[in-house]
Amino acid sequence: MREYFVVNGRKVTSNGFCQATDFSGKPKVFRTLYGKQEPVMLGVTEWSLPGCEEFFKGENHQQTHKTGARFIIWLPNAKGWKKGVTVDGKMYQEAQANPEAYPERVQRLAEFGIGLDIDCR
Repeated sequence: MREYFVVNGRKVTSNGFCQATDFSGKPKVFRTLYGKQEPVMLGVTEWSLPGCEEFFKGENHQQTHKTGARFIIWLPNAKGWKKGVTVDGKMYQEAQANPEAYPERVQRLAEFGIGLDIDCR
């Protein structure tokens, strides 16, 4: 049985992630490579490469403690892998604020059926 904590009306898992919602409060989901629906999750991670910001990345690299914690949007099992794909939260918010300036980011999100309507507050 999975335990949750409720913070600002959102269920937070024991690993510190909560399900993303759109601006109307509806939970966000995406379709995996195999057609299964999974929740879009929000959280914080230390997984990053020092001095290198990436909008999308697979969680198949090694963890490093040389970088600070980063706000991310996590798509579990997105590529059929157990760890999934992460989206840099700061870069997502930049694309949300000005989608015309970042068409490649909008296109990458569209590959998973994710729009710019995730409430990151």
